[in-house]
Amino acid sequence: MRPHLYTVSWDGPGTISTMAHPPGGDLLAPYARALSRFGVDVLVSAQTDEERVECDLIEQASVVRAASLQFVAVPIEDRTAPLETFDFAPLDEVYARYRQGAHVVFHCWAGIGRSSLLAAVMLGTDGVEPERAWGLISEARGFTVPDTGEQVDWLETWWAARAGRFHVEQ
Repeated sequence: MRPHLYTVSWDGPGTISTMAHPPGGDLLAPYARALSRFGVDVLVSAQTDEERVECDLIEQASVVRAASLQFVAVPIEDRTAPLETFDFAPLDEVYARYRQGAHVVFHCWAGIGRSSLLAAVMLGTDGVEPERAWGLISEARGFTVPDTGEQVDWLETWWAARAGRFHVEQ
């Protein structure tokens, strides 16, 4: 089983990729092991609990950890952006792993909207402006991302609020 990753071409300390949600049920464990063999260190899911049930990914956290990957859940409703109360602490931890050279993969349902938004946040934290972040992720994906204007607007607002406060020098 070969995972289909969309890897961003960016000269950062780690690697950022997106993907559609992994297969569920009995196919999840071999898929998680394949991600590990392909050098993935962290799998971040933007799916809600309801979506994980629908995709038969209820055991995703334990199965992914059993494959020696870090699993992080940052649920965001489909086709939306994070709420004002969004907890960035898990992404701060993911960013720290990325800064140490980790390969981080973000997934949602189809790997277009929410996963791209989270990948753009990771790039933005590295100092990449929103328009360039969308371009890099779109190039990796093979078409324009994200899939809603709300996600584009959210990243612009987030960027403006964080301007000048990045973890790395440019």
